[in-house]
Amino acid sequence: MAAAQELEEGEIAEDADVGVCMAAANETAEARLQAGPASGAGKKAKKKRKQAAAALAAAGGLQPAAKKERQAPAAAGFYDVYGQDARASVQPANPAACLRMQDVQGLVMWVLADGANPRWVFVKNKPLVRQVVVVAVPGLSEQLVRSSQELMPTARDSLGRPLVMLARNPTVRQTASVAALFTVPHTKARKKYLEELANGMDFDVPKPSANPTETPPGSAAGRKAAKEAASGGTRNHDADGRRKRGPLPPGHYAASRAQLEANEFPLLRRGPGGVGAPEVPEGFVATQPSGAAPAEDPEEERLVALDCEMCITEAGFEVTRITLVSEAGEVLMDELVKPDRPITDYNTRYSGITAEMMADVQTRLPQARARLAELLPAEALLVGHALQNDLAALKLVHGRVIDTALLYPHPRGSPYRSALRVIAERFLKRQIQAGSHDSVDDARAAMDLALLKIRRGPAFGTGALGELQGDRLVDRLAAAGRRCMLVDRQDMLSRHVTGSAGAVVCVDDDECADKAAREARAATPANFLWTQFREVAQAVDARGMFRRAEAAATAAERSEDEAYERIREALRATDMRLARLHDALQPNALLLVLGCQGDTFEVRRLQEQKWRCQQKLDGLPPWSVKDEERLMQAVNAATRAMLCCAVKR
Repeated sequence: MAAAQELEEGEIAEDADVGVCMAAANETAEARLQAGPASGAGKKAKKKRKQAAAALAAAGGLQPAAKKERQAPAAAGFYDVYGQDARASVQPANPAACLRMQDVQGLVMWVLADGANPRWVFVKNKPLVRQVVVVAVPGLSEQLVRSSQELMPTARDSLGRPLVMLARNPTVRQTASVAALFTVPHTKARKKYLEELANGMDFDVPKPSANPTETPPGSAAGRKAAKEAASGGTRNHDADGRRKRGPLPPGHYAASRAQLEANEFPLLRRGPGGVGAPEVPEGFVATQPSGAAPAEDPEEERLVALDCEMCITEAGFEVTRITLVSEAGEVLMDELVKPDRPITDYNTRYSGITAEMMADVQTRLPQARARLAELLPAEALLVGHALQNDLAALKLVHGRVIDTALLYPHPRGSPYRSALRVIAERFLKRQIQAGSHDSVDDARAAMDLALLKIRRGPAFGTGALGELQGDRLVDRLAAAGRRCMLVDRQDMLSRHVTGSAGAVVCVDDDECADKAAREARAATPANFLWTQFREVAQAVDARGMFRRAEAAATAAERSEDEAYERIREALRATDMRLARLHDALQPNALLLVLGCQGDTFEVRRLQEQKWRCQQKLDGLPPWSVKDEERLMQAVNAATRAMLCCAVKR
């Protein structure tokens, strides 16, 4: 009985404690309903809840839980959740899977930007990867790597097990493979946004308005212009009047000798065999050096823009107005010129010249040209549109030219050329030549187009990379706050470098390896580093050339042996370059080596041979089943390239 009575009293006491707890909980809920969280009543309710909890704990013989001590922050201002010895790593989900260039792009976007988690690979401790280095080695096929592993110890020992990467097609060019990596496909939302930009909502250039010199204040361009005006800067210049830097200096955009010759610019004539002092064409005058010391910084080179207006005389078109403007748009020279022959048509619609303007003009071309030569030294960069016409009319030779007709090529390619008013409206959102031409407006438009190109990079405005099909990878990475650096030949940089990326021009694989290693060792290395080694592809193509050549059997065998030895030497040299670059990487840097495609030259050669056999040319025998099997083997080998990915330890 005593035990039962004690048990009953214990149950009653427990029920009383539960009742106290429930009462306190009800009071707390009622207080929360009567007062907001930020009101004085809320604070009182919170205090009341604490008192009730303390009373409940005292009734049960418990002590209130002590507050958990806050962990002291690390010296760097954050908690090191990984630990000092933590390392990143990459683990392919299926080593036997066949990947594509879009998969590599997805990995880069996942690690450095806002991409989706790739299913083909797991990145352990991804936040520790601060740099992704991509090395393209075109021609590095699966077959070539597996048969020559002893020639590439770095790739074998430091880059993990090679994966298979499928090329876009068996005859793809190197440029197309690289473009697939540097083009991020548009999403539906991105396409809609770009359509709005095409309708005038461009954030980088002013929207057309009734007055071309004004920018709508309520637009995004207007807000940006107001911000720049408040800081004292402009779109192309900072507050100190210095030109905003681009990926490459202005001299990079000067037309080459071959471009000048192809577009019929007046040039100095070379002596027989290229020997001897160059000669000025008869009747022409060449600009002369100023004698001043060259600029220490290539970014500080002087730019001036030229435009001429012409009227029609008995001899054809002759200069009647010469305009020269500075980089800031200041008019340095604006002179009317009286032609040597009577004017038969003032061509006012296109020249803006009228009879009244020319009534009292006495300046002749030699006088105006002498003044122009004083303002235009030989080392200055001359900017204009279709400048070969202006220089020919002036009878002036100038070797350093930035021509907007070459900077912004026609969508249909040469020999078509886009009009200045067309590219000014497209890229500057500025209307010029409305009604008649004005050489001052045209020169300023040409200068602004050149400065825009310099600031945005050589790929801007060229239509390269399929601008309508995707965004540039470097732009997407830059939007995520990542710095990009491309180390490659000029032809590749011209296609893919924009204002969002830095560029280092190289001439061969060794220079690419050395400069890429230097960038990797920098105190603050770029988050995305790109370079390319082409020696393997050149050796593979040389083998295809030997096979195509029609020669005796012994000579063909000797050429085949020489070609294979060249490929082996290319593999050794490429592995040494990879070793130098790998040693220069900082810990936790992700290194990707892309084969891009295999021996596509051999596929094209066999396809050509098949066509010639089918057309019964050169007495060739019919295309046999064995020949078709050989073609299929070449197709399979060309499409299966190699991909190596590893994190530097």
